[in-house]
Amino acid sequence: MPANCQKNVTEPVWGSSEPEDLSPEQRAWLLHQSSMTIKLKANCSHLSVNMIEHAWKLPLSSELKTLNWASDELAFIREAELKCQGKVWIYARTIVPKPTFEAHAEAFLGMGDTPLGEYLFAQPDLQRSRFEFAQIQSCHKFYAAATQHLSTKPNAILARRSLFYLAEHPLLLTELFLPTIPGF
Repeated sequence: MPANCQKNVTEPVWGSSEPEDLSPEQRAWLLHQSSMTIKLKANCSHLSVNMIEHAWKLPLSSELKTLNWASDELAFIREAELKCQGKVWIYARTIVPKPTFEAHAEAFLGMGDTPLGEYLFAQPDLQRSRFEFAQIQSCHKFYAAATQHLSTKPNAILARRSLFYLAEHPLLLTELFLPTIPGF
């Protein structure tokens, strides 16, 4: 475990630099700009979504900072696993501030097990920020939830996050790419 790392307490360190030493397969997944749902469907004959949780909760401090949002406000948080043939390939966490939720409440409430990307990339006014990247290690938030189904736990998981804007309403999407993806 890295120094100064408390299990499931420490937040990952996010940066705009692309991780070093990526394989071509990792680069193709991590830097994919378009809908991850479409990419998953193109590489998987049976894609499913397992909702872990969707609830009003307090985002992490780094999420609040990225959203440029007040620290005492709850957000609608959606955590899901994207599975290929029953194996988790991507663990996703979406932070939806209250104004964004209110502007798109019907979609968020009715989404259920539908991939978020199906809704996002169907919006004509969608904009996306540049990616931030992190190596999620065993002490970081999300690691335990993302790796719970893996018999062999990796030292680190590649992750990215970006802001999406729906008619100027932001949401933050974080995606952890698990070693079950071919080439990872």
